Amino acid sequence: MAMTEQQVLERLKATFPKGIIYDEEYRKKLEAVTIEVHRLHRAAGQGRVQWLAAHGYTWKETGYIEPDMRFREAEVPAEPDDAFALADEIFKKYPLAGEYVLTDVEAQLLYQSASQTVQKVLRSDTRITVRENVVLVLETIELLKSWSSDLPVEEEESVPFWDYIFLQYGFQAGRSDAARDRLYAHFCKAVRDTLGRYKRFLAPAGKTQRYYTTLLLHALAPRRSIEGLFNILFDFYVENLDFQYVLEDTSYKLFTKGMRARWNSGVVVQDDLQLRSDAVFSGLQTLFNERPGFMAVLCDGLVEKMDALLRGEKEGRLDPRRNGWDLLLVQWYQKKSSAERGRVQGARREKKSEYVATTADRIFVRCAMENELVGLKVPCIRLPEVGERRPLLQVLQSGTIIWQNELQVTGNDLCLTTKSRFLPLRETNFDFNAPPSLRAKITYMDKVIYDSGQRLERDYLLFDPSGSDRAVRSGRAFLFAGNGADVAFSQEEGMRQLSHPGQLYRLDLTGTSSLTVDGREVFVGVEVSAQFRRHTVPRCLRGLRGLDGGGSLELFREPFALSLALPEGENPLLHRLSLDGESRSLEEFQDADGALSIPSAPESGRVHSVKVVDIRTGLVRYEYRYAILPDCACQMDKPFYRGGVDEVDILFSWKDWETGLTLPVSEEEDTVSFSVPELDFTLEADVPALHCTLLDKNGFQAPEALWHKDIPAGEFVQIRPPEGWSCRLLLGTHKIPAPDGTHFELGNELRAGRAFRETEPLGLLLSKGQERFQLKLTEVVFAPRFLQPPLELEESRLLWRSVGSFLGDMVGRFTVELDLPAVTKTFQAAPGEDKTLEEPFSCPDGRYPYRVLQKSGSVFAPGPVRTLYQGDLLVGDANAFRFQGRELHVKNALCWDFDREALKSVEMRGGSGVICGLAYAGTGHPPWEEVPMPHYTATLYFKDARGQRHPFNSNPNSKGFELVNPVHVWLVNDRLLILQCHDEEDKGGSVDIDTRYNIIVNRSLIGNAQRFLDTPDYFEYTVMEAVGGALP
Repeated sequence: MAMTEQQVLERLKATFPKGIIYDEEYRKKLEAVTIEVHRLHRAAGQGRVQWLAAHGYTWKETGYIEPDMRFREAEVPAEPDDAFALADEIFKKYPLAGEYVLTDVEAQLLYQSASQTVQKVLRSDTRITVRENVVLVLETIELLKSWSSDLPVEEEESVPFWDYIFLQYGFQAGRSDAARDRLYAHFCKAVRDTLGRYKRFLAPAGKTQRYYTTLLLHALAPRRSIEGLFNILFDFYVENLDFQYVLEDTSYKLFTKGMRARWNSGVVVQDDLQLRSDAVFSGLQTLFNERPGFMAVLCDGLVEKMDALLRGEKEGRLDPRRNGWDLLLVQWYQKKSSAERGRVQGARREKKSEYVATTADRIFVRCAMENELVGLKVPCIRLPEVGERRPLLQVLQSGTIIWQNELQVTGNDLCLTTKSRFLPLRETNFDFNAPPSLRAKITYMDKVIYDSGQRLERDYLLFDPSGSDRAVRSGRAFLFAGNGADVAFSQEEGMRQLSHPGQLYRLDLTGTSSLTVDGREVFVGVEVSAQFRRHTVPRCLRGLRGLDGGGSLELFREPFALSLALPEGENPLLHRLSLDGESRSLEEFQDADGALSIPSAPESGRVHSVKVVDIRTGLVRYEYRYAILPDCACQMDKPFYRGGVDEVDILFSWKDWETGLTLPVSEEEDTVSFSVPELDFTLEADVPALHCTLLDKNGFQAPEALWHKDIPAGEFVQIRPPEGWSCRLLLGTHKIPAPDGTHFELGNELRAGRAFRETEPLGLLLSKGQERFQLKLTEVVFAPRFLQPPLELEESRLLWRSVGSFLGDMVGRFTVELDLPAVTKTFQAAPGEDKTLEEPFSCPDGRYPYRVLQKSGSVFAPGPVRTLYQGDLLVGDANAFRFQGRELHVKNALCWDFDREALKSVEMRGGSGVICGLAYAGTGHPPWEEVPMPHYTATLYFKDARGQRHPFNSNPNSKGFELVNPVHVWLVNDRLLILQCHDEEDKGGSVDIDTRYNIIVNRSLIGNAQRFLDTPDYFEYTVMEAVGGALP
């Protein structure tokens, strides 16, 4: 039995109480009701989205996130003193717990609490609370952030994975199989219970290595896999999105779908994308498969942040201090060479923002003019799916196809986007004797994804100076009409017909009093139009108007009264009114004072016209056009926008219909145009646009820094602020003068002899009432400098990189001094060049300081030498110089109690172990461990009662002493290490402690004293600055 409309609406309200319906939820939640909705919207002659909007529901193609992956309202304690309170808020707030970056204090608090829980489990203490397990799971996730994907994992109970976890807490799994099994079972239960308690993602059983996948996903690990995803997304941003990030873009849904298809199809595609996707670990693949909504939103956010990094807008967009994704993204970006970063930043600056239609209802084809050619402008279109054939564009004139061809596309099997296209009419079979009555249709995969309907049916076209199809009231304009049209001007001055098929005129409306096409007034000068006086109550909407083939029209939220007064001396009997084409006499609407009181038409959503027609000539003396959009509102997300850079997010609504749009703000325009499916005309909204020109380019796309001499003496910075705003140009704290208020004399001020610092920010200060905004354009550099380190090591080549990095006079030579072990190498280089300084280049791993020097003067009169740059060249593994100038202090010892089968902690006496002179020996593992870790050799010292340091014995012939030095050190994590002493075969032996005094044994214990010996598995440690006298 069919449901009534009221029943359907009640079901919708119960299912979607917030009035937002996501595409992914629609069929899943409504099931059979979708059939009823389909029946109702067909009966109403509307599409599904329009019918839902008419009843107060917003349809969303993007933004859906599965319930267990949503951010929730929670406040992480600023200074936590309770580990559970911290963990509780993190699990509540973040979909993946590792997204939160702990402070050192928070990390120490969690580790201490989790370590105590592990010891309780090993002691078979069953009094472990839910709160303790929550902390244990969060700390385990935190420790896994350093997990390496190089470690093999073949099954759920993988020994390396779980032993790595146990190792972080100081438990050596080989000590007791029973203890290991007990610990493993407790961890699995803790993970299940904790994630179930907070309703967070737990990998499905059977399909994946459940706990391995779950824990690493929450830890945002392994790093190599996450960086693999970043590489794929960056290529997607460059190749598929053409360096352009667009809000509410459906391409990320296609991206996740395409990635799933690559992993699940079993078909191997031999391309770079396949190589990168193969590097993404199975856990991320699981998330793509199980939580595609979250991954689409995550990838959207990551690309937005990549775009911000390239535009130099990291501040305010990324928070690497507290957000795990942001931290990994910044580190990934910084790993790229300065040359690569400069190349992609330059490519990004060269790309102009274009409108991208991300859904079918956002496609609109416009009439436009480029290079004095009239044609159609087709925007970039994000295609709804990946198909084998390209979209087909058809252009019709009066119902006859005059052109059809495929649109060019970019992208790959993840997502396709059509290129924007300007199609000149002269390249089609357009009949230039007829009016430009056009229609455009785009078909893709046998479906019509766009049909302009009547929107492009015109009698003539009027363009503004930028070539946009819109009403123009003053200044320059262009008029296009067919050869058969009668185009009449009040005077020929200011008019010029251009060489173009049909009739194309360049007009100066300042000197034109009237312009008609086939007797219809297209433009009326101020003097003429003032003869007819018009007034409306209430007034029309400000900042929003309609556009169609007849020009512009005013918009109203509600019916209104139009008061129209004829010019003095005009005889009303010689005129007739035309209301929407219906002829009426003026007497019907005349008031006692002779003015016409005309009520607006009751019908909303369509164009209405009021014309005054001269009955003697048939000419339209006056025309007023309008449309009524009940409860119409147009909201924007910012107080102003940077022209050519920013995009405006518009929320447009009328009646019960609402839509959001993201549109680029053009460099020279103060308006944006958009279409609404239910309206037969285009909407044009005023945008508070801020325009700035620096060095003949968009000032908001200026390089990161400019050398002051590269700015000509006659350079003006032209600034045009939004209406109602005032703007100043500041160089540091100095105000740059502008005699006319818009052209700021930057070049003159730079040569006025003022004292500036080595670098000064150049920026704008905008003000409106109490509002103040500062916008940085660039840095002006007054002392030579490098923006990036000029020395790089690439494989075995030592490279000099100064192109795009050095700011200064491009004259002379540089001397590069590189301090290597036992020698300082010197190289000569020039500004503005990239070259190889030495190949092959080799030296031990380490951090080597270098300087870039510049000599002034001449050979005969040398001047002072200036140091332009000082930095360090990093060679090899960072672990090799991790502890340069530092030492490790031993704290507690963790020992296994064989009698109790439990882990015990021994608090070591202060100064009982100081590890100095650490030399990196590579990555390896102790004989009893399977997990690789950084390995060092070092010298172990102890402090006496007076604080003096003494090395432990290193002489194998010293009787009565243990052979300790040199020691082997393996770093488990940032808190635990394994310490082994030297033996005659240099394989490493145990470092023992004397539990009577809690010190490391130097003298051999004999007799009964040996019962106080214990052999720690691990030591806790802290890192301190090295004391010079302690070094061997």
